[in-house]
Amino acid sequence: MQFQVAIIAESGSAGATLQHARDALARFGVPFADQKIDENRANVREVIAASEAAGAMVFIVANTSADPLSAVVAGLTIKPVLAVPLDSPALAPLDALRASTRGGPPVASLAIGKAGATNAALLAVAILANIDPILRDKLNNFRSQQTAAVLADRLE
Repeated sequence: MQFQVAIIAESGSAGATLQHARDALARFGVPFADQKIDENRANVREVIAASEAAGAMVFIVANTSADPLSAVVAGLTIKPVLAVPLDSPALAPLDALRASTRGGPPVASLAIGKAGATNAALLAVAILANIDPILRDKLNNFRSQQTAAVLADRLE
């Protein structure tokens, strides 16, 4: 299966939050695939290689631990890695954000939770729109609609 965005998580608990990224990508017609990393991360190299072979150009990665998965993924690819910090039983929201932004291979760290997942998808769309004129038009239309909605809300 060919896809442009790989959505990567270590745990099933990230699934509900990452659904917001899936929904945003689907809205733009961007093909994506969910990739599950084992808890011990033994399969991470294989997952990244398989994702790239399937056409992944951007990775959206859920961070649910103090040892961020996004840094591991970024160390294995030259493709953009977008980190979505998530709170978990092991990590409070701000600690998840801190873990996502500490040193290591470069990643783009987004907001925590739902907003981060949605924005990661929108950023992935923006990255892909640089080489896809149809996607660029869809993104420009979306942004125009968002701007109009914000301006209309301010005027009321």
